Amino acid sequence: MNRWISVKDRLPEIEKDVLVCEYTGTDNKVIEKHVAFYNGRKIDNENWGQYGKYEFQTGWEDCYPDYWMPLPPDPPEDK
Repeated sequence: MNRWISVKDRLPEIEKDVLVCEYTGTDNKVIEKHVAFYNGRKIDNENWGQYGKYEFQTGWEDCYPDYWMPLPPDPPEDK
């Protein structure tokens, strides 16, 4: 089973779809999950201090996740 990986520890391959978990809201308690890909950009942000933020694309908007994990394998094809 896959486990969540912190963006502070490791980033996914650039432009490979992954599942991301993003804490949002003024209290950082709202959890949003998206399928997204890392576009290779690091964005400095005061909330992340020395780590900066890593920008991912969901296809319609940017997201700034805290954790990611690989997507499960493709489903089996019908026989």
